[in-house]
Amino acid sequence: MNYNILSNKKLILFMSISNIFIINLIGLSRLFNRFKNVAWLIVLIMIIMVFIICLPFKGLPKELNIMKKIRKKYLLRILLLIYLLFSITFNTVIVSLTINKFFYFNTNVLITSFCILFASLILSRNSFNKIISLSMIFFIFIIIIYIIPFTHFEEREFSLLFPININFKDLIYTIPLLMFPLEHLIHGLFNNQIENGFTKKSLIISCIIEGFYILFIMLDAQTLVGANFYVDMYYPGVFRWLVYQGNKFIENYDIFLLIIIITTYIFKLSFYLHTLRKILFIKSKTKNYLLIFLVSFTIISILYILNNYLGIISVVYIYTSLGILLILYLYFIYLSHKNYLKGKNNGWTFKKKNWKFN
Repeated sequence: MNYNILSNKKLILFMSISNIFIINLIGLSRLFNRFKNVAWLIVLIMIIMVFIICLPFKGLPKELNIMKKIRKKYLLRILLLIYLLFSITFNTVIVSLTINKFFYFNTNVLITSFCILFASLILSRNSFNKIISLSMIFFIFIIIIYIIPFTHFEEREFSLLFPININFKDLIYTIPLLMFPLEHLIHGLFNNQIENGFTKKSLIISCIIEGFYILFIMLDAQTLVGANFYVDMYYPGVFRWLVYQGNKFIENYDIFLLIIIITTYIFKLSFYLHTLRKILFIKSKTKNYLLIFLVSFTIISILYILNNYLGIISVVYIYTSLGILLILYLYFIYLSHKNYLKGKNNGWTFKKKNWKFN
C-alpha cells in the first residue's frame, strides 16, 4: 500500500465538511437576507445548478501531473496565489472575530488569529494525504453532532417554510455563492496524490453533500425560529445553535460549536497553506514557513484594522474568488477533455481505478 496516496472517499468527506463554517458565516447570511423564508428552496435549485456545472468536467487522472503544468502557467499561478492569500487572511480574520465574539471576548482578535495561523502552519508541514487523513478523526465526530437535531422534530414549526414565492430573476444573486462548490477544484492540483485521480464523481458527490448540508441547516434554522430572525444577521449559522433548546442529552452546545469552528477551519487553513507552498514551488524549510507566516499575519493585521469595512471586503473576496475559480474550472475542463481525447486516440480509456486497454 502506498501511504502517500489519498483515497477518494476521504477526499470527498474532507471537501464536504471543511467548508461548513465559512458557508455558515458568508453563505447563510446572504441567502436569508435575499430570499428569507424560501432560502431553503433556493439551495435546492443551486444543488441542481452545481450538478449541471460539473457535468462538462471529465476528471483528472492520477497519471496527469497538474502541478508540473501549473508551474509553466505564470498567470494561473499568480491568480491562485491571490486566491489562496485572500482566503487564508480574510477567512482567518472572520473566524477569529467569531470566536472572540462568542467565546473569548476578553482576548485580542490578533492573538486568536496568531494561534490559529501558527497551529495551521505546523499542520501544513505534513503531506496532503496526512492533513486530510488526520481531519477524518474530527470530521466524523462533527457529523454525529449534526445528527442530534433529527431527534427533535416535535419542536419544529414547518409552516415557517411557507408560503413559497420566488422571483426567478433574483437567482442571479446566487451566482457568487457558486464559489463554494468551485472551491473544491483546488484539491485537483493534487490529482496525482489521489487514489483514482481527481474524478468527476468525487467533485459531484462532494458538491451534492455540501449542498444538502446547507439545505439541512436552512431547514433546521428556519423551523426553529423562522427566517426573519436571521435577516440582517452576520452570524446566522452561529445563532442557530444558540437558540436551539430542549435537547435531552446535551444542555449546552457552546463547546461543540467551538470544536466545529476550530477543527474545520484549522484543517482547511492547513490545506490552504500547504497548497500555497506547493504553488510557490519552495522547499519545506523553516525559513520558508516563517516567511509565509509573516506575510499572512501582516495582511491579517491590516484586515483587522479595517474590520469596519469587512462587509465590503467580503464582497470583493467573493467576486474575486469566483472569477479566479471560474478560470481554474475552465482550465481543468480543457485539460480533462484534452486528456480524454488523447486516451481515446491512443486506444485506452479511463475507467474506475485503472487505465485499461480496449
